[in-house]
Amino acid sequence: MFHVEHLQERDMMRKVTVTQKVNAKEFFSNILGSSPFSWEWWTGAEYDEGYDWDTYPTDWGLPFLTVSILDPDDENEERELTTKVCLNDLVQAYTTSEHRDWENHDASSSDRILQIIVFGEVVYA
Repeated sequence: MFHVEHLQERDMMRKVTVTQKVNAKEFFSNILGSSPFSWEWWTGAEYDEGYDWDTYPTDWGLPFLTVSILDPDDENEERELTTKVCLNDLVQAYTTSEHRDWENHDASSSDRILQIIVFGEVVYA
């Protein structure tokens, strides 16, 4: 009996991959439409002409959003980092974020996803 419980506990520590199929338009709208740029470290967010938080390019690799954020290495908060974002970036960052409820994004969870795109990790809390 002890041996079986030990195996079950050890097996629970392994990682599994879970694939979700979700409506793409709703997925992107839930991230970009939740005011992720309302935090003071975001200094700009500008959509290319013809796009907005609810209108996207059909080519998911096409950058359509320019975001600017304060450089965390600049103590004077004068320097900013600027990145062009495409839909593939949002999908990849979502998969590495801690947030798993794609239907219920708020400004905080979407902010973390966009920080992952810029920095590769969450820098600002």
